[in-house]
Amino acid sequence: MKLQKNSIDLSGMILKIAIVAMIAAIFSVSALALEVSSQSGSPSENYIILKNAQFSTDAVPPSSLSSSSLSSIEPLPTKPEDYYIVQFKGLILEEWKKDVRGTGAVIFSYVPNNAFIVRMNTSVKAELENLDSVQWIGFYDPSYRVSSTLSSGSKQNGKEDVLVMLFDAGCNEYVSNDVIFIGGKILDNGESILKVRINQSSITDIAAINGVSWVDRYVQPVVLNDVAAGILNVSTVQNTHGLTGSGQIIAVADTGLDTGFNDASMHDDLEGRIDTLDAWWEEYNDTGAEDNHGHGTHVAGSVLGNGN
Repeated sequence: MKLQKNSIDLSGMILKIAIVAMIAAIFSVSALALEVSSQSGSPSENYIILKNAQFSTDAVPPSSLSSSSLSSIEPLPTKPEDYYIVQFKGLILEEWKKDVRGTGAVIFSYVPNNAFIVRMNTSVKAELENLDSVQWIGFYDPSYRVSSTLSSGSKQNGKEDVLVMLFDAGCNEYVSNDVIFIGGKILDNGESILKVRINQSSITDIAAINGVSWVDRYVQPVVLNDVAAGILNVSTVQNTHGLTGSGQIIAVADTGLDTGFNDASMHDDLEGRIDTLDAWWEEYNDTGAEDNHGHGTHVAGSVLGNGN
């Protein structure tokens, strides 16, 4: 019995020691995790999420191309400024954006998480790298600018029709010249968007042109708004309540409207029915009211449509 009691006491002591050791280990791991977290921030906040790429700014993949050196032809003359992804340390404050603009950099579209695409030269980039609010700056690589849908696009004798989106209309002239230089044919020029026929092998060259923000497969537009009256229950509203919308003025704030000009260039269904057409995109250097997306024109069509 005495031996058994001693065994029990010894087991209890071992159990206590084990518990103390486990608690110490937990606190040690917690302290280490806290230290790592305080140094590097939340892992999710350090991720850049693009349309066709995701990566952590703690371990950034190497750039595959440079906009000043195309992949399959001789380097083209480029602008002294280039495009970068600038990630901030947390949710972006207005004062941080003011600091960036104060260096002469131009801010474009937002990129998750906590980042913007910014145009600047190397000296301005060096200034931004010294800002306390900036977490990371990386080149907006041309490989990030090409849609994954292009591989399934329609082909004409080894060529592909693509839409080339520009950062702003001010890039149009030299982007157009570079597209022609590398063998592309411009089928339509909408200032901040080009429809181009190009050899498939040269698509990455287009993406590498300074000023190009996105290259996507061209899809022939089809009529999709001819069933809107039924979806919106227009007949019910008209027949039950006698409401036709006649004489009403409706404001639509969206991605733009058709050509962006309230003149004869506007679509026949819209021309003569527009009271005022304005653009409020100066912050993103897009001062035109043209619809490069299509959603705004679609919504306006639903508003103005007569149900036929």
